[in-house]
Amino acid sequence: MLKEDLVTQLETTLRANSSTFGSEPSFKEFYARGGSPTKKEKSATATSDGEAKPKPRRKTVKKEELESAYESPQRVDYCVRIPETRTNSTINSEDTSPGKALIQRTPRAVQRVAERIPLPPSPAAVTEYIDRNTSFITNQINAAIKKSRISEGAEGVREVLSSVVGVEAAVLLVEAYGLQRHTLPWTITVPVPEIKLLGTKPFSIYGPNFFQLLGTPFWSVSLLWASTSLIIPLLFSYFFNLTLQSKAYAAAAKQSSVRKVTNTFDPLTFNVAKGLLAWLVYAQGFRFWGLYDVDTIIAVNGSVPFGSQGMLIGAGIGVIASLYDAILKK
Repeated sequence: MLKEDLVTQLETTLRANSSTFGSEPSFKEFYARGGSPTKKEKSATATSDGEAKPKPRRKTVKKEELESAYESPQRVDYCVRIPETRTNSTINSEDTSPGKALIQRTPRAVQRVAERIPLPPSPAAVTEYIDRNTSFITNQINAAIKKSRISEGAEGVREVLSSVVGVEAAVLLVEAYGLQRHTLPWTITVPVPEIKLLGTKPFSIYGPNFFQLLGTPFWSVSLLWASTSLIIPLLFSYFFNLTLQSKAYAAAAKQSSVRKVTNTFDPLTFNVAKGLLAWLVYAQGFRFWGLYDVDTIIAVNGSVPFGSQGMLIGAGIGVIASLYDAILKK
């Protein structure tokens, strides 16, 4: 509190309690003037004739007198109120409230939990740990694949299928699988009893009925399909081999020491002949001058996937593969 504020506060208090402090010798002069020393000085400086007079020195109250006034038990209630200051006990009582105590204890509790958990030192360490584990798992998988030789087998299958012969073989295998499901139905069942040691229930294993090999229907159906899809097309592709007159063969024929590099069977002729036979036999009902009956043709047409249309689609795929292979070789 400033000095001027203290004087103003004292003046207000003394005026309000004139009946109490009026009998005190220390304040007789104050009540005799009827105002504060400051106001008295201001009124004394201005006179009727306008002459300025020197300002008298402000009378101060002795420190001992003020202390005696404040320490008197009879005047304690009328003294100037000084703003309350926060003591250590108040601060401690406020700081120990449940909410503030929780706020102060929470960081320390979190810190204790964090000290118990082994956290990584930096994000870079986490990234390095993940990369190391990923590389370890990748190496283990690669080692297992090398031991099983899966990659070698896949490369071998890829090399076979990446040719015209591979494409033709895939088409023939699809047709043969559909034919086998019809000529050798899976009607043989082998019952397997319950195995208590393994905890399995009784079940049956199905297998092809090889007794069909002793009957005529199996051989007639198989020979008709083999004739139209494999034997007769191979004969046509052998005799009508257009690759014999290609530029590669002509260049190789000029050098007697160089081996002739040609295809024994023309893949384009093979697929064209196969498509024509499928259309004639299975779509138009050509029976090879009565060599095969209608039931055999219907059996083959119903066994091969998608019937005669599936055979024509397979022949078309072979034609496209043959043309593409011939273009690449040029």
